[in-house]
Amino acid sequence: EWTRRYVSQNTLFRWPLRQCYQQIRMALERMTGTRCAYCGGPLQLESLSTVDHLRPKRVFKELAFSWSNLHASCTVCQRNKGEKWCEIVLQPDQAAYDFSAYFIANFATGAVDPSPLASPSHQERAQATIEFFGLNSEPRRTARLRELRAFLRRDPAESLAEDFNYLFFLEAAGL
Repeated sequence: EWTRRYVSQNTLFRWPLRQCYQQIRMALERMTGTRCAYCGGPLQLESLSTVDHLRPKRVFKELAFSWSNLHASCTVCQRNKGEKWCEIVLQPDQAAYDFSAYFIANFATGAVDPSPLASPSHQERAQATIEFFGLNSEPRRTARLRELRAFLRRDPAESLAEDFNYLFFLEAAGL
């Protein structure tokens, strides 16, 4: 009903109920372990948490309330993405997504880069994703390195890998 009303009225998008928005945001955050679905960074600590429409709701009106188009996002990823859409951008919540098939992690700089072992199409998708979400900005590289140092100092008997952010980056270290 909400989708039909939004599509037919040609108005600006608004969540029908603030309570609904809050419940959806909290459910999405639970699914991602309170991490951004795009960069893996912490929600609520370094950035506000938002519900992002991966395919922009202004262009893809019929997906404005579609669960598959809604993602827990940090405001940095959401701002970098804006109202753009790129068909080849990677979606980490897709079942077939495998970080190491597309990216390599640079543990000296904190950057993620397209894997030189990946197929040309995978490299293109990885590069598009890096640019689309601004994954290699200086603050993000620094945050990944900070998380890696904290992970290496942890007591394995006391904390689990899931207690950390940037899990794809950490997993690439074989940790």
